[in-house]
Amino acid sequence: MKVSLEWLRELVDVDQSAEELAETLTRGGIEVEEVVNLNKGFEKVVIGEIVSITKHPDADRLLVCAVNVGQGVITIVTAAQNLQVGDRVPAALVGSTLP
Repeated sequence: MKVSLEWLRELVDVDQSAEELAETLTRGGIEVEEVVNLNKGFEKVVIGEIVSITKHPDADRLLVCAVNVGQGVITIVTAAQNLQVGDRVPAALVGSTLP
């Protein structure tokens, strides 16, 4: 069975890292096959909330979105036409790395 650490933290008070929790569970008789870090390779990628959307002034198929990333609002240009104000979207900040 695969279990998200974030989901588990919603149910019980867990202040250990995934690796520490796996060791604790194994010592308690619950075998943990592996710990998978799904965030690995996503440095400086955050979830932001779209606060405004306007049409790109020079391209018919592009939109300009103002996205609140928690430490300010950044501008993202996108071709996605299915976005709405209030949507939460991934935002790769300056200096980010992607797998």
